[in-house]
Amino acid sequence: MKNQTEIENWNGPIGERWATYQEALDARIRVYGDEVLASAALRAGMRVLDVGAGCGDLSIDAARMVGAAGKVVGVDISRPMLARARERAAALGNVDFVEHDASTFAADAPFDAIVSRFGVMFFDDPAGAFANLHRVIAPGGSLTFVCWQSLADNPWAALPLATVQRILPVPPAAPTPNAPGPFAFADAERVRGILTGAGFCDVTFTPFTHSMLLGTTLDDAVEYATRMGPSARALRDADEATRARGLEVLREALAPLAPGFTLPSAVWIVAAKG
Repeated sequence: MKNQTEIENWNGPIGERWATYQEALDARIRVYGDEVLASAALRAGMRVLDVGAGCGDLSIDAARMVGAAGKVVGVDISRPMLARARERAAALGNVDFVEHDASTFAADAPFDAIVSRFGVMFFDDPAGAFANLHRVIAPGGSLTFVCWQSLADNPWAALPLATVQRILPVPPAAPTPNAPGPFAFADAERVRGILTGAGFCDVTFTPFTHSMLLGTTLDDAVEYATRMGPSARALRDADEATRARGLEVLREALAPLAPGFTLPSAVWIVAAKG
């Protein structure tokens, strides 16, 4: 089955954590979704597809932009996150959430716009996935998404990851270049090739930088680093002693960030036409 590993991941502890900590996590990354919606310039009456809708934050904002005459469909593979999205959007009549893999999603009518906040970097076959998305977009419709630039350009993730890697009994294997994951779309020219090969045109990449809030206190920042992001994945299968040591070294590494506990982030705002 396509994307089976990611389907299992996002229907397991990762998806459950995102649903549990939805409010705090969305607060940290909402600014990137705001950039997507500003670039997409959604208008009243539009049909919008949100890819990787998760807990619904971007879909809900898009639904308010397109109004009662418009329609938003949020598609995701994570049942726990979609349950949270439906709960949050219960009062809105113009947004639906569908449990489906976007790489094979079929629409009953074309979409005027496709948007995504960090939801497009996890496909096993990104070329095939975007070819499918091109099939569901109206001619001339807009595609707008945000994806992370390289790990090196994102100290909010790189610093905690490097910190916990130092204390792991077995060093993790180097990731396969361009493998599905948060930083799979860091190479703009590779992504441009995927999109144009899928049929999209007028592809642009706009860099955007922002200070990522790890936490309002040191405890909050350490908890975030052990629950979310690459450092959390590195510690996921560690024994209790290693996890305890991980907490110690993260406190040492993050303490100098006081009082703000922020680190730089860098993303691409990617826009194209169908």
